[in-house]
Amino acid sequence: MLKYYKYFLFIWLGLIFCAHGYAQTSTYGKLQAAYVYNFAKYIKWPNNFEVFNISVLGETEITEDLKAVLKNKKASGKEIALNVINTLEEAKDINILYVPSSRSRDLPYILKTLEGKNVLVLTEEDLARKGATISFIMEDDKLGFKINKNVLIKAGLTVSEGLLKMAVII
Repeated sequence: MLKYYKYFLFIWLGLIFCAHGYAQTSTYGKLQAAYVYNFAKYIKWPNNFEVFNISVLGETEITEDLKAVLKNKKASGKEIALNVINTLEEAKDINILYVPSSRSRDLPYILKTLEGKNVLVLTEEDLARKGATISFIMEDDKLGFKINKNVLIKAGLTVSEGLLKMAVII
């Protein structure tokens, strides 16, 4: 009987730790999605557009969280459209390009292709120093972000003071 009890306890603890890891991943994705929405809300784009387009480069875990957070939301007074694209050639009139860590190696090509356009390039990895407009970072187990102010200015984007106060500026 004790043998079965130990076995049951082992399985139960394993399930708890797996669920805890899933909850952390899920919470992380939801936080990222909320940040993306706030970036759309508190950064101003100079060009006139009919729909506020957020594109995710490749399928990634955050896509479902973004769909949930962005549903029926507006940015710059416009409906928000979320698109998953596999290549930059598929991107049409985008405002934010979300680059997951699986595609970070493509950053030099992405930056060259989008040069001179009013596009915010958002990365999962800390790539703001390498030319991304905004990058997510983890500090003390807390999600934060870095803003490359020079890249932001070159893209013709204006950020609110409140958002700047929350960011690490480089």
